[in-house]
Amino acid sequence: MYRRLIVPLDGSHLAEAVLPVVEQIALLSGGTVVLLHVLERGAPSTVHGERHLKAEDEANLYLTGLADRLRAQEITVEVHAHEVPEGDVARSIVAHVAEEGGDLIVLCTHGSGGVRELLFGSIAQQVLKRGAIPVLLVRAVPEGVTPAFAPKRVLVPLDGTAGAEVALTPAQDMARLFKAVVHIVMVVATA
Repeated sequence: MYRRLIVPLDGSHLAEAVLPVVEQIALLSGGTVVLLHVLERGAPSTVHGERHLKAEDEANLYLTGLADRLRAQEITVEVHAHEVPEGDVARSIVAHVAEEGGDLIVLCTHGSGGVRELLFGSIAQQVLKRGAIPVLLVRAVPEGVTPAFAPKRVLVPLDGTAGAEVALTPAQDMARLFKAVVHIVMVVATA
């Protein structure tokens, strides 16, 4: 089901909102967590009001600290930090999954990215668009407390196309893992 969970992190506390969710999925599935940090060339000095990780050793130290917390829960964790030659973080995340393998990307959505986001979409949107494996988006909570992740229901909106039905298998997998109920919905225009 979920043998490798890919968890892209930008070094901010907001991005770490995914960790309780990842922990719960890994504990239930027995999967390996891959903590990933992409080093951007020409990156801004801050990300979400915090200092941006710009050096590989600094990123590895950050990821290792998070990995140790997960390992304390007896979760298998790998740490990967690498530089993006072309500066496209989303493309690098998708390429990493293609090269290293993965069953699920767990990614935080955390607000405005300014002009870049307006023109190209957020990194989360770009990963959703380009990725070949399921993506679970977790909304960042500014207060820093992510509620426990224990879904009772999994909603799958369909539009009648085969492309939308691709979501059924990952939804069933997530529901099976958490013993949740799958609800399928399709909105039909009446006009």
